[in-house]
Amino acid sequence: MCAVPECCRLPTEDKSACLASYHTAEGQPRVVNGSYRKVGRVWDPFTGEKYVDLLGHTAPVQGIATFNDDALHARVITSSRDHTLKVYDPSTGDVLRTLAGHEQWVKCVATYTLRDGTVRAVSGSHDGTLRVWDPNKEGEAMKVLVGRGDTIMFVVPFELNGKVYVAGAAIRSVMIWDPDPEVQDGGIPVAVGITESERVIKGPNFSMVGATSEKNGVVRIFGGEKKHRIFVF
Repeated sequence: MCAVPECCRLPTEDKSACLASYHTAEGQPRVVNGSYRKVGRVWDPFTGEKYVDLLGHTAPVQGIATFNDDALHARVITSSRDHTLKVYDPSTGDVLRTLAGHEQWVKCVATYTLRDGTVRAVSGSHDGTLRVWDPNKEGEAMKVLVGRGDTIMFVVPFELNGKVYVAGAAIRSVMIWDPDPEVQDGGIPVAVGITESERVIKGPNFSMVGATSEKNGVVRIFGGEKKHRIFVF
């Protein structure tokens, strides 16, 4: 049995907008946060020691996620109000690449791994779209997912029947897309759920959004105090 350490308050001097975690090659846990001061920071979650700053954005960092590259090195990807995403080496703070294409603030980003080990990133923006990226390569988005015009506040990849889908939460709706670039569907959602309240997605109750799938083809999108059920198949 392992001992659970007491919670450590990270001594951030600015307001954090997002948070993610990963393990180093040596198995050590790290926490990485994005802030309204345009910076990401890497921390030891147990001691509060700051290891490195992730610099380069020219506007607040609003989304952050982690993944392992093809060589199994830990990587951090951030999204920002400067309309871009950046991929970092968190051990050095170096910017490895910048991903551009969104026309407005990039509100959120998430990563997922396909069954063949391929990593993908998906970002949501105030321009009302999501974009699917190969975070290990420079270049344009692999696919543009089209919403209803509302800001995409949160994005969550999930698996259903062996296939990856992406759920995106906007201010008045929850949508599901097929992010596979090989699927020529025009980036149109495969399912849309309209919320009853204009503010049900926006606000403190939706600081986190998740998705689960069931064998009967029901996908549950949840967050805060509200629950939404979308029938996909």
